[in-house]
Amino acid sequence: MNKDKILAFNHRVARNVPGHFYVTDACNNCGLCHTKAQKWFHLDGGTGKAYVWHQPATAHDKGEVHKMMSQCPKHCIHDNGDKFEWPKDNPFKKRVG
Repeated sequence: MNKDKILAFNHRVARNVPGHFYVTDACNNCGLCHTKAQKWFHLDGGTGKAYVWHQPATAHDKGEVHKMMSQCPKHCIHDNGDKFEWPKDNPFKKRVG
């Protein structure tokens, strides 16, 4: 696996629900993802970082999240979270669908 992808996963925002997609701490709260794709992204008011609060389940929804990835000015949305072990003590349970 690419070293940059591992580094990105290690810098994911804590509030991301485990799964395929996640946001890293490079987020600067531009507002794009959590205003245009509220179904999957929310803003953590405490940190000022966006995070994935709901993992997409359908091919269409995954395509919409990929669209947000391509539009993100900080390139902080990633889609390789399914290739890593998420901490077992994550208080945010996995949501799919």
